[in-house]
Amino acid sequence: MHLLLFKISLYSENQFNLLIDLWDLPSCFTNLQLPFPNFSTSQLPTSHIPPPTSHILMKQSVILTIHGHVQGVGFRYFVKQKADLIGISGFVQNKMAGLVYVEAEGEEEPLQLFIHFCRQGPSHAWVEKVDVQYCPVQGFIGFERR
Repeated sequence: MHLLLFKISLYSENQFNLLIDLWDLPSCFTNLQLPFPNFSTSQLPTSHIPPPTSHILMKQSVILTIHGHVQGVGFRYFVKQKADLIGISGFVQNKMAGLVYVEAEGEEEPLQLFIHFCRQGPSHAWVEKVDVQYCPVQGFIGFERR
């Protein structure tokens, strides 16, 4: 199954950024429900409406420790790119002994997809294993490379 994702970042009334990415999804994501399946521009709000506060309660948080040949191969850049694209917040950093450490949070299905991509890594990486530890939501805003 292929997934074509579009992300539009609105900076002002006249400036925006459009990012398009094509992903091959594993079979376990064939029933992935994407938001707004019948979305059209007529459904755009005329004024800013803040997200419901219950949105925060649906988030999950994980700590990932990624083992293998994962430093010096663009792994942190890859992780940030995927996180930004699917709306995951948190951070990624290199650790001693050649590990990559990630704290990430988001809604369940995007977070599982993010973990899947961390297990794959960029083309020059070799991921031996990914330790996944669920933890309380921290309330990160955005995703950063450290």
